[in-house]
Amino acid sequence: MDNLENGAGSEHERLRQFNADVQQTLATLRRRYHREMHLLPVPIGGSTDKGSRAGYYAMRLRDGSLGYVQRRADDCLQAAIASCLQIPMHQVPDLQVNRQLDAGKEAEEINRGVDELMARWLASQGVQLVVHSGHLPTMGRWIGVVRGPVREEFANDHCLLMSGRECLLETSKPIGALDRTVRLGFEDVDYGITIE
Repeated sequence: MDNLENGAGSEHERLRQFNADVQQTLATLRRRYHREMHLLPVPIGGSTDKGSRAGYYAMRLRDGSLGYVQRRADDCLQAAIASCLQIPMHQVPDLQVNRQLDAGKEAEEINRGVDELMARWLASQGVQLVVHSGHLPTMGRWIGVVRGPVREEFANDHCLLMSGRECLLETSKPIGALDRTVRLGFEDVDYGITIE
């Protein structure tokens, strides 16, 4: 954290290095200790080894369903959609926002590409995303979005899986069920997304 806040290089370079370090550390911890963390490797093509190597893990939620956890700092929407729809996370488009920013794409271009990709995928699933910016949903499953700091004109928002007013999953739980602290909840949500 100290290198992220005070290290050498630009803010962008420090953030890129932090994300790479965290991603690698989490992948190693989860592969070695997923049983103790109550994390379940998500099978890809029937292989939990392949899912584990790719970093896909889920955890059993209070209601018995699966909650998918982030692999990187920029895939919380992918994890939240997978958890909301109860489909394996690797079957939801990986938007690769940080990789696109690192490649020099402008925020407007990234947003346009994300919107187009998600619209096509959602249509293929027979559903659509509905954004609720005024009144938050208080019934059923939905995705709560907590606004984060803007990075290079790109909002660094974070997604939660909600059930009514209860946070079922903070997708960034680093160590699964061992991380029992609920850091964010309904009162932190700035806007909501339902999948209809």
